[in-house]
Amino acid sequence: MPLKDSIRDMIRLQRDYDLSDELFWEVFNNRVLLNKKINVEEFLRDVYGQGGLA
Repeated sequence: MPLKDSIRDMIRLQRDYDLSDELFWEVFNNRVLLNKKINVEEFLRDVYGQGGLA
């Protein structure tokens, strides 16, 4: 059984980014529980501002 796209996105997010627990769960709630299609890179850019990730 293939992984849902939302779960795959969360695995990639956990592997590729060093997020706080609060931010991780905010993304999880939107992407997995609410099944919203979000662009993770765009979401993180909005959170961290135009300067990109620290």
